[in-house]
Amino acid sequence: MFSFLKRKLKNQKGAIDKVIVTLLLIMMGVGAAAGLKNWADEKIETTKTNAGNKIDSVVNESTTTTTTTPPQQD
Repeated sequence: MFSFLKRKLKNQKGAIDKVIVTLLLIMMGVGAAAGLKNWADEKIETTKTNAGNKIDSVVNESTTTTTTTPPQQD
């Protein structure tokens, strides 16, 4: 099986180059996909943390404002 494949590749001009380039492109695609997923996961966590902090600060501001402000009398 391997000898047939070797003979077939040797008979075709540039076949080895095509195989090498194809493997390189596959490796680059897998690496890019893994990097994109990692980047997206980091962004999601950062966004969740920032949103949580902002929500907490707004809630604390709101409760502080309502508890310290005396009710208005007409």
